[in-house]
Amino acid sequence: MMPHGTWRWRRCSAWWALATGVVVAFAVSAGAEVPERKPYLLLVSFYTPPLAGVTDEHLAFIRESAYDGVAIPIADAYDAAPLAEIVQIAAQLDSARVKSQMDLWPWFYLNRFVGRPEGRHDAGVQVGDRAADYFGRIRALDLDDRAGALSDMIGLWRLSLRSARASGSPGVVVDLELYNDYRCSNVTFVAKQRGETVEQVRERLREVGRDMGRIVAEEYPDAVLLALFTRLGETGSGGTAPTESELSEGLLGFLAEKSVPARLLDGGEISPGYYNPGVDALRRRIAEREEHLRPFLEKYAGRFGLAGTIAPYHDSKILESWIADAAGTDPPFRSLEDFRPMLRELFARYRYVWIYAAKAAKANPYDPAIAPQYNRIFAEVIEEVSGSHVPVGR
Repeated sequence: MMPHGTWRWRRCSAWWALATGVVVAFAVSAGAEVPERKPYLLLVSFYTPPLAGVTDEHLAFIRESAYDGVAIPIADAYDAAPLAEIVQIAAQLDSARVKSQMDLWPWFYLNRFVGRPEGRHDAGVQVGDRAADYFGRIRALDLDDRAGALSDMIGLWRLSLRSARASGSPGVVVDLELYNDYRCSNVTFVAKQRGETVEQVRERLREVGRDMGRIVAEEYPDAVLLALFTRLGETGSGGTAPTESELSEGLLGFLAEKSVPARLLDGGEISPGYYNPGVDALRRRIAEREEHLRPFLEKYAGRFGLAGTIAPYHDSKILESWIADAAGTDPPFRSLEDFRPMLRELFARYRYVWIYAAKAAKANPYDPAIAPQYNRIFAEVIEEVSGSHVPVGR
């Protein structure tokens, strides 16, 4: 999930265009995690600091919200601290859960083993000297662990799962975005940078994915692995599946082969995406994703499913960056109230819906001036859809 969003929005739009040539009713998408009594509402936002920076004030706002859970990074996407330091920080998760009185999902970043060439700022983020040196030693992806980054990434994966299970969280938020260098999504690019063949890189990516699946089995076999996106079924330049897809297939393959009950969910960031101009457009995108991912939903039935997402806003006049571009000069949604039909559609269709509280929309979930209206509307729509009362302010 790109902090500034422009690259991801362009990619989502391009994917939709290629794929082309679903809920006021209580319909349920193919492959969706079916709502039980009510949808599970998860907050994912760059307004949420890494765990070490989470304050009692943050936790109080979460406690008073309509959310069931919140994604909290144990370490952020560019953290190059030794694993031993991060383990100490992770120990704070359970006490934070007690204070917040809700599920805290560790937010895992694959970026830890992605190289960052000097001067490259794909996600618009500057890093300190330690991180620049750490990531600068990696050739594209540290698939052979020569830089020690693969071991660190796998260690963070294990720590995220272990922390989620220990704190009683349903699972882990899985962020496969290659923030350091988006070119590394292209397996052909990775192979060239590493002096290997495309098949060697693909095989190694699948092995890494299987290793991640093995750790799921060891640490939290019942986990929900909510990936913001998976890129399954996509084809990159050169005719090969992207890095994120190869990893996802390796992980799913292990879960299916070993009958591990954990589920990997495609969160829908790429499609249906954060923003659609209306319910009809949202339904079309939902149907397109279902059709696109159908082979994987069938192949990995019980191990792979779908979740929904949306990036609502409360004032169209203050939008910036990618969401301003998406909304256009005559936005179909002027205020948060206008999003009710979209929320209803998603809440009725999916068991898990994650709200992207975007900085480009100034949708700060910790701002007392705006957070209450989000909580009220989310709670009202959930109650309307499911008949379950959501106690805002617990």
